[in-house]
Amino acid sequence: MSQPSKQEWDDFKQALSGRWGHKHLLCDGYLVAVNIEMCKKRSLHYAIYVNGKMRGEWVTCVNEDELDQLPEESRRFCMHNKKGRSTKEIKQYERLFGKRECKKRGLYKKMIIPLPYWKSINSLIAHFKKHNESISIITYDEYQEKIDHLTKVST
Repeated sequence: MSQPSKQEWDDFKQALSGRWGHKHLLCDGYLVAVNIEMCKKRSLHYAIYVNGKMRGEWVTCVNEDELDQLPEESRRFCMHNKKGRSTKEIKQYERLFGKRECKKRGLYKKMIIPLPYWKSINSLIAHFKKHNESISIITYDEYQEKIDHLTKVST
């Protein structure tokens, strides 16, 4: 299990502290690019690209107890937002279906929505450390070389 040192993580954070920051990682054989992107008028977030791509299939909504149905990339690299239904919405469903049917359908459970965007660099790093055995910070040239190799192999 190899992980970057505290100093390397501090350098990683520093490189992503500016408006145009980007860094690259090799996590358990996956090539990961972390870029700073604008999400709203004056708000930035950290966008995750795995093997040079961000796929819509990673963003699938599942119940709390169905985490094993998520794609591997979602579990390893995406931020998991837990969201419950509002009280107003639950009451509407209860009027339509009844409480017993709502319970059968799992409407009281929280949903998990994995998103390839992070608001905090510290939570991103903590999630990556928790869900990946081997992490190494690589240069842009190493990343580009490996991505080129991946595209040649896939075609």
